[in-house]
Amino acid sequence: KDQFARAVSSTINHISDQGIDFLWASQFPSGENPAHGRIDWRVFMQHLNQYAHAYRPPTPVCLQSRKRFRDLLQRTAAVTGGELTGLDVANPEQNADDEVQIVADHLVTKDKSLRHHPSKAAHKTPHYVEYVRVKAKRAQMSIAERIPKRDLERVLKGQGVKQRSTLVDQVMEVIHSTEGVPGEEQARQLRVDDEDDKDSIGLEMLSEFPEFRPKRPGRPIDRSDVEALVAIELGNKADQVSSDSLLRHIYKPRDGLEEVNDALNGALRGLPPPRDANGPTEAEAVTKPSTYWQARYAMEM
Repeated sequence: KDQFARAVSSTINHISDQGIDFLWASQFPSGENPAHGRIDWRVFMQHLNQYAHAYRPPTPVCLQSRKRFRDLLQRTAAVTGGELTGLDVANPEQNADDEVQIVADHLVTKDKSLRHHPSKAAHKTPHYVEYVRVKAKRAQMSIAERIPKRDLERVLKGQGVKQRSTLVDQVMEVIHSTEGVPGEEQARQLRVDDEDDKDSIGLEMLSEFPEFRPKRPGRPIDRSDVEALVAIELGNKADQVSSDSLLRHIYKPRDGLEEVNDALNGALRGLPPPRDANGPTEAEAVTKPSTYWQARYAMEM
């Protein structure tokens, strides 16, 4: 016990004699005399580890020092006035119309509209780029199969460049107004199994005349799908997209090289910026050089 007391006292300077007696007596089961007993240090350290693990406080999710909060308060004092209330998170709010369901033991959210638009995203990760491209591919296949080309030509052909949001609104209006594009409830009622199709029409007719096969209504086309389809089109700095290019890529799918060289590829040059309809002012026409050599001569002078 004397050796145990010296070892513990050298480790913990402020421990009392009652604490040493308690630790010593806890190593002996009931009925034994701890006065002349011996203990195994390995068993004692094992008991200490078990006790510390059983009664340790819960580990916080993010452990940050006071200096971090003090620096944050000093940097934002000009805006917040020295009071940090609720911080505004960068993530957008959840849309109330989004569908949430469990798929393969995972909680999956089906967004009605894109939370992060590619034109506003500064850093596009490979996962985000692939997500937008897959979403746009599904929208292109659904629109090309279920909407006649003449309906989209009426609103898109020969319209020049337009804002992405305007094109999305026009395509969604065509989708909602076109017959044969049912909603969720109608799609559920009109859905026909493959076996029923084969029994009613016949295998020979389906093989010889595939156009007679009844088309499945499929899943409804959401606004997020159309937004992803318009987002992969090349645009200019004013976020304008060519309507003719969008119409062509809907009914003529992109090949392997075009799928990579879309608007999500930051190394490609976009469309030329829109020209000013009013033209340069008189002051700009006088002071601004019209050619590269005039500008270089002015800099050398």
